[in-house]
Amino acid sequence: MAVQTLVFLKVPALGRGKSRLASTLGPEAALEVAKFLLARALAACAPLPNVRLCYTPSTEGETVCPWIQPGWSWRPQSDGTLGHRLSQAFQEAFDEGVRGVQVIGTDCPDLKTNDLLEAEQMLEHYDVVIGPARDGGYWLLGMRRFVPELFADIPWSTDKVLDRTLERARDLSLRLYLLRTLNDIDTEADWRSFLETESR
Repeated sequence: MAVQTLVFLKVPALGRGKSRLASTLGPEAALEVAKFLLARALAACAPLPNVRLCYTPSTEGETVCPWIQPGWSWRPQSDGTLGHRLSQAFQEAFDEGVRGVQVIGTDCPDLKTNDLLEAEQMLEHYDVVIGPARDGGYWLLGMRRFVPELFADIPWSTDKVLDRTLERARDLSLRLYLLRTLNDIDTEADWRSFLETESR
């Protein structure tokens, strides 16, 4: 099955993003963490042949270009809410003829290539694949056909994102597969916990 992986990313810059992390670690340290997390996500995607980097801000195309590998593409995210931007990216990918689409962010340092391959494989048999995050969101969402309802009326950036998405999928009678649960890095406590685990 031809699955395209979308990487939703914010190009790291001082003072851009990771506000909760920066509030305690400071902006410079938060920037280094953001760069580290992005590098881990790109490394997990490296073996995949069909990856699109969906970046913001839209003016950062020249920064993104060096990260592109053969077979990959890049495109700025659309304007609007996260739900609208995700929906647009999925619709564009399906309109181009792919048979499955999965999206990840760049906040889960434990993401592995095998997680992405498992999601691709499960899209052969399930309508929707979700990777739950411990903070109540998800680190991966995959679809074998475009289901815009999964992006509508979702309380983005809250701990209700996963529950509401699962509820919506079940209301639509979609065949659903859950991947393993991973940690997002949003706060200094998250980062310290990751470093402690990594050092063992």
